[in-house]
Amino acid sequence: MRARLSRLWERLKPRKHPGPLLWVYGLALLLTVSFLFTLEKEPQAVAVLAPSAPAGEEAPLFPEPFITVGKKIWLAVLRWAWPLLPREEPLFEGSFSPRRLLSWAFPAFVHAGARVPEPVHDWPFTQESPGGGPLDRYGAQPVILIYHTHATESFYSETGSTKDPFSQDERKSVVRVGDELARELWKRGIPVFHDRTFYDMEGRLGSYEKSLEGVAPLWQEEKSVMILLDIHRDSAPRSQTTLVKGEETLARVLFVVGSDQSLPHPRWRENAQLASRLAEALQQREPGLVRPFDQQMIMVAKGRYNQHLSPNALLLEVGGVENTMEEALKTARILAAFLADALQQGFFPPRTP
Repeated sequence: MRARLSRLWERLKPRKHPGPLLWVYGLALLLTVSFLFTLEKEPQAVAVLAPSAPAGEEAPLFPEPFITVGKKIWLAVLRWAWPLLPREEPLFEGSFSPRRLLSWAFPAFVHAGARVPEPVHDWPFTQESPGGGPLDRYGAQPVILIYHTHATESFYSETGSTKDPFSQDERKSVVRVGDELARELWKRGIPVFHDRTFYDMEGRLGSYEKSLEGVAPLWQEEKSVMILLDIHRDSAPRSQTTLVKGEETLARVLFVVGSDQSLPHPRWRENAQLASRLAEALQQREPGLVRPFDQQMIMVAKGRYNQHLSPNALLLEVGGVENTMEEALKTARILAAFLADALQQGFFPPRTP
């Protein structure tokens, strides 16, 4: 043991004339530490929009080969620059964190800024909504809240009746569309709430008051939520609600904005401006997918539709009674990709008190 310590001291004891090798040695160590802290800033900057992907899903940021190779390279550099590092390979669960690598290499150096990693969940985590129904949480800090004021809205093809396009089975109603939208957003790194409460179970009359009672507490408590999406399906005929692209058919989307004609809503024009920008961008991305109303890209109605809660509150009519569920689900996937890009590009203004 004494001989081993003596050899270690011979390697590490200071020299009278260190020479250029020691300067290179110190510079490499400094650059390594600096680079790792710089690398950490990128994923942290989008941490709210891109949490760790659920098990079995593709990570939304930083391709795995880049992370794996980068970790191995800088681990080797650290070992070369700092001989006292342990020889075993460190085990990092989840996404690669440079700070975790540094905490393994220099525990005292990064102890003050260390962060405890979030527990891994098998998303979605289902809890009870303030509205009384199930609430699916995808991610620790949801950015989007999806809900359905008229959750029983369905399609003729699902109910098997041309007289009753409503269903209390969420697999056959717009709740299924919302579920697809939530899952596709989560695949793209966007944390989501999906409120599956049937607010119109006892009828459509008063359903907006009931959905407000369920959505408002979530909006007030969950400060990470920026966007409110109320997903419906329209009653217009198939000729108006269907986009034909070659052999593929899609359910078209109608943006509906409330106003202050029936209830107080002083900022409704902000909702209208956001809906117009989104509708135009989606129309450019997928020509024909947005269904205009009265030669306008959005429909402005007399109701308030709970949009007074936020300028980022939207009501989307996905298809109509004569569309199929599959057409609506394909549109939901397109909407998810579009909304994820819109978030990254700053379409949505930050949340205000």
